[in-house]
Formats: sequence, structure tokens, C-alpha cells
Amino acid sequence: MPCTLVFAKICLQFSMDITKFKESKVKSADGTAISYLTVGKGPGLVIIHGSLRSAADYKPLAASLADRFTVHLIDRRGRNNSGPQGDQYSFETEVQDVSAVLEYTGSKYLFGHSFGGTVALEVALQYSLAGLAVYEPAISVDNSISVRTLPDIRNALAQENYKEAFVKVMKTVSDGAIPDEQLPEFAEAVAKYPIWPELCKLLPSTLEEIRVVHEANNTYAKYGTIPIAPLFLYGGSSPDHLVSQTGLLASLIAGSQVVKIEGARHSGPAKDAFEKISQELKSWFVYPDT
Repeated sequence: MPCTLVFAKICLQFSMDITKFKESKVKSADGTAISYLTVGKGPGLVIIHGSLRSAADYKPLAASLADRFTVHLIDRRGRNNSGPQGDQYSFETEVQDVSAVLEYTGSKYLFGHSFGGTVALEVALQYSLAGLAVYEPAISVDNSISVRTLPDIRNALAQENYKEAFVKVMKTVSDGAIPDEQLPEFAEAVAKYPIWPELCKLLPSTLEEIRVVHEANNTYAKYGTIPIAPLFLYGGSSPDHLVSQTGLLASLIAGSQVVKIEGARHSGPAKDAFEKISQELKSWFVYPDT
């Protein structure tokens, strides 16, 4: 068989292998099962999704990284085949979950998006990493994330009024980026997309996530003790408060790099900007074989 044909077949087989996701589970410190999807070949990279997201949303990003890394997409508590958030849910339980995956897979690289970015920073305070990157971590500055809407969200969910629950969640986390009077129209538009049924399933998980971010209000200075310099990414079309918060966090850690992803919004890693973000991660996560 000609060498060129053999090489082509090898390349095709490799391409098929690195884009085939495998589901695995590991037990966290409290015994909760944490499910994750794995794809690719190379050093281990764990990706932590944001609120109203799950591992599956980051498959395009993982596939674009699979030629350089073995990528593990965590399904955080309350999603798919992972266990429930539980009565003791906190940032610490999230840290234990991620640490369990890092340890079991031998991964040393970590990327987190939004709420997952905050979890990644929390992990970096306790776990030794070779590389860290985050995209617009979620923090509360001067009570910017409030718990006042939580009873209304619970009531709307109890009545299966998911559009109203979505409106209240967005009101809580958007910090005015979407005017209140436009939120019902925004919810109506989102409800027409195929992703809406999945969003409805994920809405209950936001209650506890909002609570823990609120309880961590103005504690972000602690991230200044992270021993590794992170890459901070933000979208060129993201809301101003997320851009400024990303810069604020980066200013706390010596050696941090801040990169603007042109045209990206807050949803960038899970949607339209995954290719640009993949390139930034490949450049940032340098390892000996590079």
C-alpha cells in the first residue's frame, strides 16, 4: 500500500478517535457521583461549565482542543448523570468535585467559564495546577448578585412557569445589561430555540449557584494568593460589568494575562467563539512536548 495512503488512513483514524466522546464517573469527597465527557489525546485539560450550561454545550470547544489535549468536560452537580447539588452545596463541594476529576485523570490544566470560572479560581487556591484559564468569572461586587429574587424564582418553578423563572434569573445575574422591561421579550425569544427544554431543566440549579456567589460577596481579594498566573479571557461584546470584573480579578494576580476575544459574548466558550478561545488556550497551556 502506498505510504501516502497509509498516512491518510492513520490521520483519518486519529481524527475519528479524538472527536469521539467517552462518558466516565468519579466519586467526590462526599460520595456524590460526578460525570464527565472525555475526548482527545495529550495532557489532561478539565473544563468547567457555567450556569444554565452542561458539559455537552462545550463539545465544540473540546473537539477543537482534542488534537493537543485530553479534554474532560465536567457535568457539575445537578446535571445529567452527575449527582444532586445536595443540602451542603457550596463552592467547596464544587472544588472537591473538580479536584476528584483532576486527580483521577491526572490532569494539570484547568479552564472555567462564568460560574465555572469562579470554581476554577477556587480550585487553584487549593490544588496544584500547571495551567489555569478563565472566561468572565462570576463574582459579586458590592452585592451585585442579590438573593432577593430567589423566592420568586422558586415560586415560578413550583408553578412550572419557566419563562418567569428565567426572567428573574436573568434580572439577578445581568446587572442591568438587559433592561428589566426587555426581559420578558428576551425570555419569549429564547423559548423558541431548541435549547429551551434543556434550560428549563437547568433553571433549578441556578438557585444555589446564585446563593453561593452572593455569600462570597466582596471576597474576591483572596484570589490574589493563587500561586499560578491565570489567563483571563473576556468577550468584546460582553456586558461592561463582566469585562470590568474580569480586569479586576486579573489585577490581583501577578503575571496574569488578559485577552479580549473580539466579537464574543458571555456565551463565547459554549457558542460562537470556541475556535478563537481554543487557540488562546493552546497558546497559554504550554507543556514540555510543545
